[in-house]
Amino acid sequence: MTERAALMWGSPAGNGDTPARQLQLEREALALLTKGARAMGVSSALGVPLAAWLLQGFIGATWAWGTAALMLLATAERSYFLYRLQRATAGGLIEPRRWANGIIWRCLLVGMLFNGWNYPAMQSPEFMAAIYMFSIALMVATNAMTQLCVWPAAVGAYITPLLWGLAWQLWTVQDAHGDGRLAGGVFLLVLWGMLLAATQRFAATMQRELRTRLRNEELMDEVDDKRRQAEAASAAKSRFLAAASHDLRQPVHAMSLLGEALREQLIGSPQAPLMQQMLTGVESFSELVDEVLDLARMDAGAVPAHMAPACVHAVLARAETSFRPSATSRGLAFWLRSPTKVDDVMVQADAALLWRVVGNLVANAVRYTLTGGVMVAVRRANIDGRPAWRIEVRDSGPGIAELHRIAIFDEFYQAHDAHRSRTGTEGHGLGLAVARRMARLMGTDVRLHPSSARGTGCVFSITLASASSDSASVPSLKGAKAYNESPLPPLEPHSRPDSKLLTQSIKLEGLRILVVDDDPAARQALNVLLQAWGAEVSSAADPETAGEIARGAATAGKPFHLLITDHWLAGGALSNDVMNAVRPYAPRLQVAVISGGASAIESGALNQEGVTFLPKPVRPQMLREWLGRVDTP
Repeated sequence: MTERAALMWGSPAGNGDTPARQLQLEREALALLTKGARAMGVSSALGVPLAAWLLQGFIGATWAWGTAALMLLATAERSYFLYRLQRATAGGLIEPRRWANGIIWRCLLVGMLFNGWNYPAMQSPEFMAAIYMFSIALMVATNAMTQLCVWPAAVGAYITPLLWGLAWQLWTVQDAHGDGRLAGGVFLLVLWGMLLAATQRFAATMQRELRTRLRNEELMDEVDDKRRQAEAASAAKSRFLAAASHDLRQPVHAMSLLGEALREQLIGSPQAPLMQQMLTGVESFSELVDEVLDLARMDAGAVPAHMAPACVHAVLARAETSFRPSATSRGLAFWLRSPTKVDDVMVQADAALLWRVVGNLVANAVRYTLTGGVMVAVRRANIDGRPAWRIEVRDSGPGIAELHRIAIFDEFYQAHDAHRSRTGTEGHGLGLAVARRMARLMGTDVRLHPSSARGTGCVFSITLASASSDSASVPSLKGAKAYNESPLPPLEPHSRPDSKLLTQSIKLEGLRILVVDDDPAARQALNVLLQAWGAEVSSAADPETAGEIARGAATAGKPFHLLITDHWLAGGALSNDVMNAVRPYAPRLQVAVISGGASAIESGALNQEGVTFLPKPVRPQMLREWLGRVDTP
């Protein structure tokens, strides 16, 4: 059977449809066919009695009302059949073709019953009887085409016996050629062909719409599935990153602290240089873990930017604290330049992300500059005519060749210059990639200035819109310098300031510290290092034990001065639980929270509570700086 014949007499499914698609199309078409059959039933219930009343004067009450009764009985049976179909559909899967064939046979029956009016009407000598019958046949045929066209076989079953029967009656009456009834019969057959052709076109259009709708629904289902898969993957990735951010940093954290404790014990011994090389390797691996996890978290969308007025002074002061010692140890000058009123230099940024961007740029500058110095400068700028500030990081290093200027912002890309093999402090090719992505989270970018050619040093910058200082949260920076806007000194390649490396061991005699960490290795490493610095250290793995130790110390008249706790502990406990358990027994307690996966919101909330946040793995230098700032007894 051709597709055209199948469309006319069979189901609405096409030859190119898959079995599943055919079944869907047939179900949708059956639903529309059922609605049309119900509408035909309503019109029959109203129209059949009216037609019988009109015809009874021409064909007699017996023919008129007898035929009407049979038609109404067939309509009632069809309505019951449709009721059964509705129940079967509600009960589960059905076979659309079988039920559609049931409707088609019932349409055929009603169409044949119309001949009960055709015969006596055409035999009547009254011309109006034929006019009435013509009118009734036309209305019924067009109504059937309108209501049942989604399944063309149903239309054919309804109108074929009706129109062919009427045409036959016209041709067989006496004197047919004399009064034009032969032409009327031909007209009815032409009308029958036109209605079937129109039905086929309407059915094809409706079926295309059905296919389009079903395809759209499939696409929406696919989109929903992909969205659910993406959400599940994102959730899984977030869980992995949270676990990895904590678990990957734990062993590095322990190695770093234990290595520092061992280094101090080996000072002056022949093994000291070897120990220093090991610590350098641990530091390099720690940086790699941080950078890889940062990139993964940004890819997962887990690093939102919380834009607010941020103090550039805080960034400069932190840069000096963090990088001047390492620059000095390498014989490099380290300059800071900013306008006179540094407290007024506010930018719209995420303070944590801004520091990471500037910190990565300064770290790169210090790492790859052999002679001369590094400068962090703040200059006035504008963004689309609005006031802004540009933070520049300049160095007197080897510069960047033209062929590397774009690729250096790619992950794991390194310009393989000769100086890299001499310093022994090579990076991993991630610092600039992390800095650029974090800058873009804040709606800006890291720019490499055109003057950064090979042999002339580098100038990287980030430009941010100026912000009001009224609503800014500016950290207290005791002893921070004010940097006036003097001309920038040239970065002489042979400038080597004579300074000592500020990495001397600190002494913590008499300081009582409580360490809380559920990881035994990390807990032991921190204990060893703090004890090596002279502190009295106690440790616990959970808030309950920490509270008992703090209560015992307070009872003995030796309350703890400091608490160093991990943020996430076993059993779902958090650093807040530890602080709540310990603080009642240590009124002057100062707290540092260590975490490898706390969000910016969590770390910000801790800072607002007066708690120092230390990212894991904690560098010994960072821990030493914090201990040097706390108020000791």
